[in-house]
Amino acid sequence: MNQNNNHKFTEEERKFFKDIANHIQANPNEYKQAGEWLNEYCSESAYWFRQENKLKTLKEKHNSLPILTYRRRLGDLENKIKEKRTPALIIRFQEAKDSLLNTYGDEEFISKEVAAKVNIITWLLTDADAEKANLHITELEKWEWEPLDDISKLTRGYAGFLFAQNEDAWMKLVRIAWEKISTGKSKRKGRKWIRVVISAIIVLAALTTLILNLDKIKEKIWRKTKKQKPSPQTIQQTMKDSPGGTQVAGDLFINKTENPLQKPIVAVNVNVEVKIKSDWDFNGRVSNMPAYFGFVKGNTLLLKAFSIGYMASQTGNGEVVYKGNLNTDSKDPSMGNPASFLKDAEYIQIEFGQMPSDSLVLGGDVICIINNSIRIEFSIPPQKLVNNKIYIRNLSESLQVLNEPSN
Repeated sequence: MNQNNNHKFTEEERKFFKDIANHIQANPNEYKQAGEWLNEYCSESAYWFRQENKLKTLKEKHNSLPILTYRRRLGDLENKIKEKRTPALIIRFQEAKDSLLNTYGDEEFISKEVAAKVNIITWLLTDADAEKANLHITELEKWEWEPLDDISKLTRGYAGFLFAQNEDAWMKLVRIAWEKISTGKSKRKGRKWIRVVISAIIVLAALTTLILNLDKIKEKIWRKTKKQKPSPQTIQQTMKDSPGGTQVAGDLFINKTENPLQKPIVAVNVNVEVKIKSDWDFNGRVSNMPAYFGFVKGNTLLLKAFSIGYMASQTGNGEVVYKGNLNTDSKDPSMGNPASFLKDAEYIQIEFGQMPSDSLVLGGDVICIINNSIRIEFSIPPQKLVNNKIYIRNLSESLQVLNEPSN
């Protein structure tokens, strides 16, 4: 989505937000608890409680922070708490939104309670008529928002400004929340038992098919050996006639599980952790910035994994650790190829969007999981960034897991 101040939502996005608003208006009782949470989080007392906790945490981290950084942050926070000027509601509302995003932004599954909180905030940010609904779910319904589209000035009720921050990461969380809520709507008492019965039928059908196939294989063996127990030579020949066969009880064969190296790639998850030399005083999520990982052969990208947003944290020793949880898009050219085709990769390329171009990389690790069954681990060697990119060039040992076992 366009992230400028004059952003216009697409028709699909408008319909999506309208569905959320309609569901909240039709089921206000399901959102009462989320509304109470939002009221409490946005209260002035809760705000100052969070500031005091930040001050306590800062003092505990004294020894791990540069002295100048510590004094500056400590002084700013102590003065803020001492003065206790009433914080703007927009700041408290933004903290509630960021709290959900920082806690659940990397999650694929969230509870219905969390989903309701995400929906409440999205509703307030996208429905200019929220106040007219008169649902009494949250005090924030009384907040007069400017229309979300076509805003070019920062105003006290600038919903577009709040929505545009971490927009892509927030929209991902909103869609996960909506899936949780909308799926929950269709559940009925007894649905669990229906699923159990269906699962039992499927298992029974699979067992029946397996038994029938075993009978056919057994019959084939007995015909070849004139109803005598097969000799080792007969067993070996039958194994050749049934590729992937495994002997069972001396005279039966069943198929082995398909070789995972030859299965088509359908899902790839990559966890990257990199440590660089830096005095950047930051601990948290870097949103709206991409992270990339790729298997490359020559100038050809064999497979790419990416994410919008990643974590970065100062260790206190003049080092920053970057962590990314990356995934491969379903339309990536690698999809459908056997996992073993990646053994042709000549090097790996990694990039974090906001990492300084002159960074000195101290090291790191990569764990790549293919189809939830093949695990490949790489070590990132010390190096200087080249065109904002990190390289792993010695892949031979790590890619051995992609080699077919010798016969």
